[in-house]
Amino acid sequence: MDFILSYFLSLTIYLISYSNPVFSVGIIDAFKTWLHEKIQSVINYIRDIFFDVFKSITDFLKAMLLTALDMLKDLFYFIFDALMSLMVALLSGLGSLFSALNFTNALDGMPSEVLNIIGLVGLGQCMAFIVTALIIRITLQLIPFTRLGS
Repeated sequence: MDFILSYFLSLTIYLISYSNPVFSVGIIDAFKTWLHEKIQSVINYIRDIFFDVFKSITDFLKAMLLTALDMLKDLFYFIFDALMSLMVALLSGLGSLFSALNFTNALDGMPSEVLNIIGLVGLGQCMAFIVTALIIRITLQLIPFTRLGS
């Protein structure tokens, strides 16, 4: 609509300037200034739209990158938590391996003096240490690339 209006305005100014050359100089300069301002405002509007769209796209890409990094961090934490939960489960089950080390039933028939000396010497703890060391050694033998010392 502005284009049609400006076309008719320029046509009117041209016709007026043809009949009166003094009048036409001021009107033509004013029209040029007005037209220049209109074109500049349209260019500024288009530039503002372009920069707004560019800023929106860059903000979106930045948010996507930060979200992807957060997802990778959460994945690492999830894997680490799963491994630690597995280790806790394995270590809590390790206590049941030592339930077979209870030798109190084997010592029931011995006299009390012998049991006293065995308790004072610490034979029960010594046997527990030896059996534990053997269990750990056998367990390490099952792991590949740890057979360096045997």
